[in-house]
Amino acid sequence: MDMEKMSSQTTSAWTVLWCTVLMSLATGLGALPFYFTTRLNKRTEGACHAMAVGVMIAASYSLIQESEGLGNAWVVLGVACGTVFIDRCQRFLAAHQDLVEFSGLKGMDAKKAVLFVGVMTLHAVGEGCGVGVSFGGPGGFREGLLVTLAIGLHNIPEGLATATVLASKGVGVRELTAWTIITALPQALLAVPAFVFVRIFSQLFPFFAGFAAGCMIWISFAELVPDALESISPKELATTTTATTAAFKALQYAIDWALAETNEGASFTNDNRNKGGLSPPLFLLVVMSLALAMRTLTRAANRLRANKTFSVCVADKETTRSLEV
Repeated sequence: MDMEKMSSQTTSAWTVLWCTVLMSLATGLGALPFYFTTRLNKRTEGACHAMAVGVMIAASYSLIQESEGLGNAWVVLGVACGTVFIDRCQRFLAAHQDLVEFSGLKGMDAKKAVLFVGVMTLHAVGEGCGVGVSFGGPGGFREGLLVTLAIGLHNIPEGLATATVLASKGVGVRELTAWTIITALPQALLAVPAFVFVRIFSQLFPFFAGFAAGCMIWISFAELVPDALESISPKELATTTTATTAAFKALQYAIDWALAETNEGASFTNDNRNKGGLSPPLFLLVVMSLALAMRTLTRAANRLRANKTFSVCVADKETTRSLEV
């Protein structure tokens, strides 16, 4: 039976729309912490930028991974096109940054906010195509609903990344909440056409995914990393980014495992994924061990730093006394 006919018999376009709208709204949950905190200090801003880099890298890798086996050449072309596109956008905005405004921001802050929100919106395009194709696939509504749930859950940390970047620029909490949701709306807007025209969008998905990944990788290193280094050290940036990337991927793997247990082949690209790997209990044990090791190293580093500071203070006091004598 033709895929388009199969999809129309199992699920309606309205069902896909409502499911994906709720999925997009989940992004706004990432902004909730900023309803309970005041304006960020410099070190917190740096840490937030580092966390955003971690989320962007993990999300980029996920998009590329989802496209494996669906058209590798299109993925590579998409990454290249995305890199060139976002670079040109950055140059255009930099040349006209005096005219750029965004939620009360002007100049360079407005330019960076526009770039970040734009990239996150492009990233949602690939995910929207993937959700629509999953609803129109052989698994029908059940498969599509599970994929929608999975993307909705990992929309939350992506919303947090968007909110932290906007908060660091001084955007108000209500506005940044609205923008986090807006960045995810293409998921709902493109899911329905992808559901109706399954074959076309399944062929376009690799390019869209690669395009979004190229944009996200570029902006991570061109904009977010320099901003983070203004207030935190390179080591702190590397540690925070790596830990955030690991946490994001751990969440995704946990969701994938849960979906696989619920419905084998729950993702429309599951057939192209590696079936091997650590079992969830062993994976959890590894993550906990790494977390404990990181905590031990952090405590040791803090003690060394405290001892060093104490030694410097003592040396300064002795020098002062000798000068007084």
